[in-house]
Amino acid sequence: MESTVTSIHRLTQSRNWVYSANSQNALSVEKELSASKYRLVQLDELIESLAGGLTPKGATYPETGVLFLRVGNIQAHGLDLSDAVFIDRELHNGDLKRCQLRAGDVLLAITGATFGKACVMPNGIGEANINQHIVRIRTRPDLLSPHYLALFFNSKIGMRQSQIFAT
Repeated sequence: MESTVTSIHRLTQSRNWVYSANSQNALSVEKELSASKYRLVQLDELIESLAGGLTPKGATYPETGVLFLRVGNIQAHGLDLSDAVFIDRELHNGDLKRCQLRAGDVLLAITGATFGKACVMPNGIGEANINQHIVRIRTRPDLLSPHYLALFFNSKIGMRQSQIFAT
């Protein structure tokens, strides 16, 4: 088993492995997308940047500070801040600088119970950051509305695409 896992890992890291050839679900998604009357493009053509979050070892959550989003905060209808936690400003501006959020960022849950769900960072939240179970996608607003992208991720076909690449 270990050699199989290692081989798959090596293939995915080298980007030589085409998963779609190995999945009925992926083939059906490709068929549905290719039937569209719209031109298909790769997501990286429409985004400014993408960054995964981080939870440093031994992180503690103070009573106040910079909002720190976890996977349970990401819901298809928007952010659920009922169990919000915070991190200190030093961590936010240090180790977590690359994944700082701004209004209009698309937040995509990549693990856990909310896997595949996405929402848009709203205006008025203030400074915020994400943990390692969330990806921040910053669209090029002249090419792609962040709200449209979040709606796509939350759609049936968007969720199926996320499931295809889940490991």
